[in-house]
Amino acid sequence: ESAEVALETPVEESVVESAEVALETPVEESVVESTEVALETPAKDSVVESAEVAPETPAKDSVVESAEVAPETSIEKPDTETTEKETTTPQAIVETPTQRFTDNDNGTITDNQTGLIWLKNANCVGRTLNWNKAFMFATTLGSGTNVCSTEPKNLTDRSSKGDWRLPTIKELQSLVHYGFINPALPNTDGTGKWVKDQPFSGVEMNYYWSSTTYAGRRGNAWGVGLSNGYVNASVKSGTYSVWAVRSGKK
Repeated sequence: ESAEVALETPVEESVVESAEVALETPVEESVVESTEVALETPAKDSVVESAEVAPETPAKDSVVESAEVAPETSIEKPDTETTEKETTTPQAIVETPTQRFTDNDNGTITDNQTGLIWLKNANCVGRTLNWNKAFMFATTLGSGTNVCSTEPKNLTDRSSKGDWRLPTIKELQSLVHYGFINPALPNTDGTGKWVKDQPFSGVEMNYYWSSTTYAGRRGNAWGVGLSNGYVNASVKSGTYSVWAVRSGKK
């Protein structure tokens, strides 16, 4: 009986009940509910909303605006650089001679400033002449020995009669440096006053004839005084010194 009683004890029912209770606990529902709650949370909505808001943000517009501005900036820079190069290119080509005059070692001197070629001997005739004789002397001058009456006498530049002439008044004035007197001529480098053979010889402190006739009176012609650079129109029958010139040859 005690055994039967033991069997009839409500152990199994309590176990069953506890098992049922365990099964009937709202665990799954709570899990489901929590799952549902998790699904029902506005996370997706917020993501969707943020996704919807994102396209509306001005980020793309700012990128588009910067993209539109960038090409305009990149186009202007090359144009500016090209303009600067074109502007500076001509100045880079120009070269200044290292000295004013060049002694050609043939009885002539080249003026690097004007390109004219002058007799090295500024007193080739050895005396003053009237304008007509001075004009004739210059135009008949040519390469040869003992061409001048004073040293240097020889002219070995292979020039011919007709190559030489009297200078115009502007050509004669181009030799003058008004920063000096007695004479008003520069030296070889062009940085100081003339001294003998730097580069000319036989320079006279008086007037030299030009080929330019005075427009106010046809019987007069212009001359330049090399002692001070003064310009004067004198009668052609008067006498001045003679200094021949010719154009440079290529």
